[in-house]
Amino acid sequence: MMLRTAWCEVMELIGLADPWWEDVARYYGVGRRRAIALGTRRKDRRPDLPGSATCRPVSGKTWDELWAAKPRTTPAEIASFYHEVGSWCVFRQLVRHRGRSFHDVAVHLPSRGTFLEYGCGIAPISWWLAHHHRLFRAVLVDVPSEPLEFGLSRLVKFAMTQPGGSRLYVDRWTVNPMPRRLPSADCIAILEVLEHVPSPILVMRSILAALKPGGWLLEDFRAHDGDGSPTDLESAAMERPAMYHLLRRECRLVSGEVPEAPFGGGRRWWVKR
Repeated sequence: MMLRTAWCEVMELIGLADPWWEDVARYYGVGRRRAIALGTRRKDRRPDLPGSATCRPVSGKTWDELWAAKPRTTPAEIASFYHEVGSWCVFRQLVRHRGRSFHDVAVHLPSRGTFLEYGCGIAPISWWLAHHHRLFRAVLVDVPSEPLEFGLSRLVKFAMTQPGGSRLYVDRWTVNPMPRRLPSADCIAILEVLEHVPSPILVMRSILAALKPGGWLLEDFRAHDGDGSPTDLESAAMERPAMYHLLRRECRLVSGEVPEAPFGGGRRWWVKR
């Protein structure tokens, strides 16, 4: 992570990287240095987060305190948290994915194919594909939240500014509080999401129903022991083995460590039979 950050700094300084902070400046009125500071993880931090036309400012509380401010027992109460934290996840995801490549997704997405980014947040994969891939359709799926609003806004603006017509079609699908029927897709990614949903089994059923035969699925369901963030749900951890039993019935593991590997094994690619 530190090496990638340093490389990003060099590339940005010499003008060979997309100035991602320009989107932030337009949307939130903050510059590059503040955007990096707001998105850098530190334990017990209480960032002074800006609001926008689509969210209110949030400040003075830690992530855990914001979670504990209201009951989080029902799926609707859990989903509401990601709206209540305002722009927090926007800055965190911008910094986390800064300079990251998603070439592995591009090789599994046919031209004019449909890519579905589940729990998309700011849609970092769709954003990268829009700048590096052929014509495709991006389906952004998430709970109603500021990251979804920001990610959708910048993708739509990018599509509208492409010379000779857009090479990107963008659809927005919200899941509040539980999964719904999704459009069929050639490639689906669900990263850093499954440990935070009340029922990974229901989510995976929805995803598998949408994934075309021969289609590709990228996931990274992290295993946890209850000592992490309060957004790592106990119900998700309990359903993890059964969810992978379901996934193995319909898909073949192509790359990555098995789900039983330490800490969950990281990213895995599956192909639907």
